[in-house]
Amino acid sequence: MVVEEKADPKSEEETNAFITSYTRHEKQASDNRMAESASLRIISRYRDIFQTDNMWHKKIYIVGDVGTGKSSLCKMMIYNWCRCFTDCENDPSHDENINEIKSFDFLFFIPLERMSGLCNDITEMITAFNKHLTSTELIMRIFEEESESCLIIADGLDEWIPSKEAPVPQHVSYGIPVSDGIKHATLINLCRPSAKGLLNMTSSESDQKINLLGINATSTEEFTRKYMSRLKQNEDCVNGFMEKIKLARL
Repeated sequence: MVVEEKADPKSEEETNAFITSYTRHEKQASDNRMAESASLRIISRYRDIFQTDNMWHKKIYIVGDVGTGKSSLCKMMIYNWCRCFTDCENDPSHDENINEIKSFDFLFFIPLERMSGLCNDITEMITAFNKHLTSTELIMRIFEEESESCLIIADGLDEWIPSKEAPVPQHVSYGIPVSDGIKHATLINLCRPSAKGLLNMTSSESDQKINLLGINATSTEEFTRKYMSRLKQNEDCVNGFMEKIKLARL
C-alpha cells in the first residue's frame, strides 16, 4: 500500500523528496492500476528509508531518472555520517537525520561504475576501493564481527557490468552484485529504472524500493542557500544569486 505522508518541516531539506515506496510484501501485491492511482509519499527523514513500521530494511533500492538527485542524496548521507564524528558530539545542531545515521559505526561507499567488469562481490569491491586505506583482513573482520553496524552505499547500479570471469551464485539475479559476504549490513543501491539488476531481481533481493522523483520544490531555496553558505558567500551574494534564479524562472 502506498500512503501519503506530510513532510516534517524540521527535517533536513536535502532529504525531502517525492517518492513512491514499496516494501517487499507490498510490491508483490501491487499492480499497475494501484501504482497509477496511489498518492505520493514524501520522505523527509532517513528513518523512512531505513525503516517501515519499526521493521529495519537491509536491502534498499533508491531508483530515479537522470537529474532526480540520486548522487546528491548519496553525498549528503555520507556528509551527514562524517558530521557525526567531525562535529562536537553534543552539538545541538545535530538533527534527526544525523542522529539516525549515527547508529552506523562504519560506512562504505562504492562507485559501481568504477567496479564495472572487475568484480561481482560487494566485499571485493569495498576492499579494492579502500586498499590504499586499510587491509583486506580488517575489512573482512569488520563484516564478520560487526556487520550490523555497517552501512554500504553503492551508487550507479545501472552503470555496472558484472565480470565475466567471476562466477555468480544461482540465487543472485544477473545485474545484482553478490552481497553474501556483508552478512547483516545495510546496503543501499542507487540506480536508474533501466538497471538490468533492478529489472531481473526477485522480491527476496529487495526489502524496500524507493522511486525518487526529485527534491521537494518548497525546499529548493533553502537547499540552494545552504550550499551557497558553504562556499563562504556573504548574505548579499546569496540573495543576489537567488533573485537571478527567480527572474530566470528556472
